[in-house]
This record gives sequence, structure tokens and C-alpha cells, in this order.
Amino acid sequence: MKQIFEYFLIMLFLFVDTKSLSAQGSQSLNPVDGQKNEDIIQKFVKDSLQMDDIVFKYGLFIPENPKPGIKYPLVLAIHGGEYYNVNFAEFMSTSPFILATVWATPELQSRYPCYIFAPHLDNNLVDNSGNCFMWEDSLVIIFIDTVLNDLITKEQVDTNRIYLTGHSVGGEATLLLPQLLKHKIAAISPMSPALWPAFVEQHLSKETYKNLPD
Repeated sequence: MKQIFEYFLIMLFLFVDTKSLSAQGSQSLNPVDGQKNEDIIQKFVKDSLQMDDIVFKYGLFIPENPKPGIKYPLVLAIHGGEYYNVNFAEFMSTSPFILATVWATPELQSRYPCYIFAPHLDNNLVDNSGNCFMWEDSLVIIFIDTVLNDLITKEQVDTNRIYLTGHSVGGEATLLLPQLLKHKIAAISPMSPALWPAFVEQHLSKETYKNLPD
């Protein structure tokens, strides 16, 4: 897969604007072009999925005016630990959930139209033991997989171009989830993953990422 949605080229935008994003603090600015982010956020559909007694929530961006018969890539954006401290309303409004909204800018959508799936976990979501859910927990994996299956069925998602990215704890999840969603993920882009290099080496030795493009 040569193009891979020119995925890793977009990483440059994310890394180059790290300093400016840090300086912006709590302002809802888009890291690519500096425009106000509120209009972009409003384009995300707020949705949820109930599993057992847990309601998992997520944001979903759908490409504008998709062409009939055309399949589009999907970016699964996994947030970092900082978003565990905000509720879903904050996640979808005042907090610029960067790894999701960066893909929804008019500039990028005009060149690379795609779906964006941004699940949210917070400290109020706990398992049967009272522990906060983590991205690699089985129920969370089922939640993500169920939403992906639903989108594949109902939308124009290209099953050969489902990409996974995440920052910090989400970067860790980017390295963990391929082994659990191995049949779906085409490529990964972990950002500052919160784990030890030995972990990556362990999974490389197990060929966890064998199905992913070089």
C-alpha cells in the first residue's frame, strides 16, 4: 500500500506545531492553520454505545458530500490521559481533541476526505472492580470494534484504509490495539507513547505488527 493515505506526511503537521499548541494553552485553536476550532468541532456527531451498564461515548466526523460508490479512509484517534479528566461535553467542546479535529480541517478534507472516529474515556467510566477503563480493556475493544463494524456497514468506509493514531496513553494504545484489532488496522502512527521501548521490542518479536505496511 504505497500511499497509505499519505498518512505519515500529516504527522509533520502535528509535530511542527507542538510548541505553538503548547503556547495556546486552553484556547480552542486548530494546530494546522491557527483558525478557531469551534466550527470544526460542530461538524462532529456526538454519539454513544451502551454495553452492559456502561455507556461509551464518541465523536464522529463524516466527510462532506461523499461521492456515491467511493470508499473513504477512516482515522481512529485515541486521546491521551489528559482527557480522562474531562467529561464528554468538555471533550467535544472546550477541549480541542487535537488528533481528531486536525483531520477535519477544510484544507485536509479537500485533499484527503476521511471519516474520523474519536472515542472518549473518562475517570467516571469504571469496570466491575471499580478501576477506570483503559484502551486495551476487553469491553473497550469490543466498543471500538462494534462502532467500526457499524460504520463499515452503514457508511462508505474503505476497510483497507483504517488508520490508528494516538498520543501519550493513546500512543501506547496505538501500539496495543493492532494485536486486538489486527484484521482492521492498515497502519499506525503512535505519538509520544507512554511505554518502555522493551514493550515495542517484545511485540515486534511476536510479529504483532506483521500485517501492517512497512
